[in-house]
Amino acid sequence: MYRTIRDNRPFASALAAAIRRGNRSFVERLVRSRVHSRHLHSVTLIESGFAMGFRVPGVKFTYYNEFFRGYAG
Repeated sequence: MYRTIRDNRPFASALAAAIRRGNRSFVERLVRSRVHSRHLHSVTLIESGFAMGFRVPGVKFTYYNEFFRGYAG
């Protein structure tokens, strides 16, 4: 996911726009198009980005990987 955001400018722009609009379903579609792990449980919007929730068998907790939208000034 990090490389896709870094290397694919149209993807990164679409993702940032969806986050700004609060369009969770589109963010989820974009993320799931690139993250093919069967352990990906959820994609949620957070204050300035999104979080991917992973559930691994045998572990009762969900691991969250958070991505934040950066601001260039």
